[in-house]
Amino acid sequence: MVRSRKITAYVCINDLTAIGAMDALRDRGIRVPEDISVLGSEDIYMARFVNPALTTVRLDRKAPWRASVPRPAEHVAQEALRRRARTR
Repeated sequence: MVRSRKITAYVCINDLTAIGAMDALRDRGIRVPEDISVLGSEDIYMARFVNPALTTVRLDRKAPWRASVPRPAEHVAQEALRRRARTR
């Protein structure tokens, strides 16, 4: 049994790359979104004016750092609470 794999979507690093991909696909006669989907990220203002509409995601680029790197003031406060709890 031979299985063919057809690309169904491009997930682009940002909206400008996605817009460029949409233009390149259109130049080759590939219809977006009928033949293939294109996804961007950043949710730039210009993305609102692309035809057909661009699917884009707004990412909170600071969120991973917030989750993995404690802020100095929070660290100091937590350490003070630990010391206080030990002295009771």
